[in-house]
Amino acid sequence: MRLIVNATPYADPPGGAGLRARYLYGALQERGHELLFCMAEDTPADLAPPGAEVRRLPVRAGDPLRRFLRLRLPDEGDVLLTDHYPVGAIPTIVTLHDLGGGAVRRALIRRCARRAAAAVAVSRTVAEAWGVEADVVPNGFDPPRRRPATEGGGALLVSDPGLQHKNVPVAREAARLVGLPVREVGRGARWLGRDDMQRAIAGARAVLCPSRREGFGMLALEAMALGVPVVASDIPAHREVLGDVGHYAPLDDVAAFADAIRGAVGGDSERLARGRARARRFTWDEAARKLDAILRRL
Repeated sequence: MRLIVNATPYADPPGGAGLRARYLYGALQERGHELLFCMAEDTPADLAPPGAEVRRLPVRAGDPLRRFLRLRLPDEGDVLLTDHYPVGAIPTIVTLHDLGGGAVRRALIRRCARRAAAAVAVSRTVAEAWGVEADVVPNGFDPPRRRPATEGGGALLVSDPGLQHKNVPVAREAARLVGLPVREVGRGARWLGRDDMQRAIAGARAVLCPSRREGFGMLALEAMALGVPVVASDIPAHREVLGDVGHYAPLDDVAAFADAIRGAVGGDSERLARGRARARRFTWDEAARKLDAILRRL
């Protein structure tokens, strides 16, 4: 089956949606599907899986929404895979990653999801937030065969000054109360590639996830897979990924978050082992199997 992937919104460095496209669609390619990656002018070429055909389209990843809506996507394929919007001239699978945004964006995305041949959500949390019929195909993480060489020793926090819902100040203050040094990475600090990020996670005494909202919780999954305790805000997406393995605190409660950090770094080998076993449910191969079944249904 020839699959056209609308990868135009993915910037450099790629966020969670871009990483999902790289690894999930790469796993589909290994299942025998042919890929055409349609990318923005400024999207890094290595976001496409090796062997995929790449076509540049006249748009930049940071352009206004109206430019993307006017963009003409190729139709010489069997299925179009796109995030949120638009619906193409061929059967389209719309993937929903987040919990919303402004009223105009929400109305547009809900309309696209209902017009598409199929809608996919990265979690039950996302599917319920949009109120549309959607198959849940979670993100994946394939941990290295050997635990990566570690670096760090404190807590790890992903900060992004452009995303206030990440709630970074709560984790900073909680870690200060505990006396635990914090290493901040991400767009607001130092961006790490995949291998460096795995080393940073593996070397942390805890990974801090204080977000007010998430569609999935990729960082939490990666930490759980690498056997590192996760201190997380008590929100549906974190519960969906971490189950009873996470150390939870109510939203915006610094004192409770500090107590959760103390519990996490205290060491619980049985809990960490359960986390690694739980993480094995979330692989890109398993996600590709579920998406492949949807493709063949179409």
